[in-house]
Amino acid sequence: PLKKSYGSCPIDIVDLTVLKAWPQYSLTYLDEMGETHAVSDCTKDEATPYTITEDESQCKIFLDFNAKQAVPQVALVYLNRNNVPVQVRGCGPSTKSAPLPMRESVEACPLRHDFTGGTSAELSMWTYVRDGITYQAAPCTDTGRIFAHETVYADASGAYICPTVTDLDRRTVTLQSRKRITIDGSPRFITECSPDSAAQAIISTSEGCTDPANWTHDIEAGQSYGQERFYYLRPNGSREYVTACQSSAVTYRHQQAITGYQNHDDQLWAYPLSTVTIDVAGKPYVVVASQVLPGSAQLAYLPQGEIDTPTGASTYEACNAWRQTARSERWKRPDGTEYLKPIGAGTPQGPINVCIDQVVETRAMATGWYGLKPVTHNYCGDGADCGAVIDYYSFCTAMQNVNKVQRVNSDTGETIATTCKFPNDTWIGWCSAGTSTSLTDEQNPNNHAYLPLERKQKLFVPPCPF
Repeated sequence: PLKKSYGSCPIDIVDLTVLKAWPQYSLTYLDEMGETHAVSDCTKDEATPYTITEDESQCKIFLDFNAKQAVPQVALVYLNRNNVPVQVRGCGPSTKSAPLPMRESVEACPLRHDFTGGTSAELSMWTYVRDGITYQAAPCTDTGRIFAHETVYADASGAYICPTVTDLDRRTVTLQSRKRITIDGSPRFITECSPDSAAQAIISTSEGCTDPANWTHDIEAGQSYGQERFYYLRPNGSREYVTACQSSAVTYRHQQAITGYQNHDDQLWAYPLSTVTIDVAGKPYVVVASQVLPGSAQLAYLPQGEIDTPTGASTYEACNAWRQTARSERWKRPDGTEYLKPIGAGTPQGPINVCIDQVVETRAMATGWYGLKPVTHNYCGDGADCGAVIDYYSFCTAMQNVNKVQRVNSDTGETIATTCKFPNDTWIGWCSAGTSTSLTDEQNPNNHAYLPLERKQKLFVPPCPF
């Protein structure tokens, strides 16, 4: 039987207009000896076409700097019946991937500095972006723009942009500067700080350092140290200070005066409190005010005998009070004041009468009487028996106020005794008039004897009648 033989027709038929390729074959048979014999020419196999596709992996992107485009390049290939890629056209523009715009960027390239010539050259790089990834189209090249170098020491405000190099031992200062260029109106530093080759002199001054409150005061050494600071002159003549105020070699001798004492009563001595001053420009300045200075001597108190002082406590016996005292040693301090050091109980002071008399009640009492006086009238009875007849007797009851008095301890409030007495200890009473028709004691207790106008006092105090 006849068979298709593709190996005898190795050249495929290609049609780029439709992007198709077809294999070719010839019809063959085998004879009894096993040899192959072709019976037809190579014929296009319409049944098995190949699709021609674009392959970018075999090509580089074409960079069109005039058009500022990166044009993807592709080869046209297909896979034959043996699955082997076959190229039917070399690299050329892709019909599926559009050209990519290219951008020239100076930010992607550093400047090329010529410090000897004092210039910097601008470089740029062409790039394009594909699938979110930025690709470099060409290395950095000159743009043709040149920028001159400028040496800068200070900013627009006059402040140095670099720290100065200060040598206080040698009293010199070296300025530092940076190189700067200006690109499109924007300044840009291209170097770090570098020192000048020449140094300037540093000058000392006490100006701005004359406040003694900031000085160093050595109490033990008995002197204070003034201050100074250092500066150099800027090109415009103004001062640039390189240090803050610090101690100088100028000294001020201390002057001391005792202005008080720090008492230690428990140890019976005191420290003197001293005030230290210095003379600054003809005016005194107080370094230390009323403080114990290092090395101050202890000044002993002087004994002045003993003294008893009331404690405020008391003991009592009825109206008598004994005031308790505390005994203390008297010590004279260096400042002239007295310190009392308690040493125990002192001698009680007393007795002191602390009682007061208080009238708690006053009553009017009958204390006696004045004698009777008969009152008569003429009487004529039956039978014309007339005569003088006593009708009644007039008399006065002697009345007197009686005070009940309590004697009270004014400290404790305790009642010590109760007694009665006439006011002002004097019997001065009054008369309460009365009458009686009988002279018997049973009927008239004021009748003790028939003594006209006789005065009788029968009540005496004390004791209290109520």
